Amino acid sequence: MPPTTPTTGSSPASLNYLVIYNPTLQPDPNAPKQPDVDEDDEIEQAHILFYTARDRAVSRDAMLRQVGLAKALNNFSEMFALHGCDSVHSQKRRTVVFSPETDFWMVASVDVPKNPRPSPSTSSTASKDKSKRPPNKDNEKGKSAATATTSDSFEYRENVLFDDVLRTYLRRGYEEFKVR
Repeated sequence: MPPTTPTTGSSPASLNYLVIYNPTLQPDPNAPKQPDVDEDDEIEQAHILFYTARDRAVSRDAMLRQVGLAKALNNFSEMFALHGCDSVHSQKRRTVVFSPETDFWMVASVDVPKNPRPSPSTSSTASKDKSKRPPNKDNEKGKSAATATTSDSFEYRENVLFDDVLRTYLRRGYEEFKVR
């Protein structure tokens, strides 16, 4: 979970995960085989050179899914353009892809900054508008109001994160740590 400001409850932009991979790498044929890993997973795992995430313990499956999604988006977008996917935007996350060298890819997923929305009970105009609102569909299906409003309780500020800035940070990190 991203850090929150105690007084306001807002969360700044924070790194969700960073991965560096090379899809041309193959597993070491001399390495002992792990019994619980199938051959496809072993090949996919060999592609990952570096992985870090905000969560301390990330399963191998989660890593492989994230890298697999990045590779699939890149391959799919190359069918329509000369270059692959540069970024993916969602309400809660921004994912930026950067290729510093041929066959080497850096993928950074950043959580968008968010602020808590004012609760309707604290707003005097919200109580007047409650009678005009249609019933909540989630409540009709038996879900609690707390569950139904969890995603609506924050205002995501996606307009403060810029792809070029995130890509510049990836480029600077690459320039700083590459072997010369």
